Amino acid sequence: MAALLVDANNVCRIRIINTLYFGDKELAQLIELLPENGAQVVELDLTACRQITDAGIAHLRNLTALRSLNLDNCSQITNVGLAHLSHKTAMRSLNLRDCRRITNAGLAPLAGMTRMQSLNLQECDQITDAGLDFVEEMPVLQSLLLYGCRQTSAARHAQIENFTKTNRRNLEG
Repeated sequence: MAALLVDANNVCRIRIINTLYFGDKELAQLIELLPENGAQVVELDLTACRQITDAGIAHLRNLTALRSLNLDNCSQITNVGLAHLSHKTAMRSLNLRDCRRITNAGLAPLAGMTRMQSLNLQECDQITDAGLDFVEEMPVLQSLLLYGCRQTSAARHAQIENFTKTNRRNLEG
């Protein structure tokens, strides 16, 4: 399924999900077809596009307005792909669920995403408690999903939950 939604302000949301044959080449071609090479894209959902690799993530560099990226079940994404996202400091939502090749080192470049509000790391089973230190550098993080991160401890989950609750309270008032 694919959808391209553009509102009156030329803000663009793209959904390409469960597409077996959509990979790096197709992503690059799509971005080239967009006005200003995708400068108005605020949301990109690539759920279960299993042919997307780190090279495909590099093509997102021109998506300067990108605030939300869903890479749920994009199983070929690694730490290298996340490094391509490090300059996306305005990103507010990132879904990396079931990206099992990501390790603690992959979270380091994300620490600079100071506007991150929601991060999904479910089933990223190479993440450990040490990797969560990078998450705590996200000052407005309100939601962190860790289900299936088998190498993280319940104690560390509780610390992170207190951190995100404090952020929610600080942002509310």
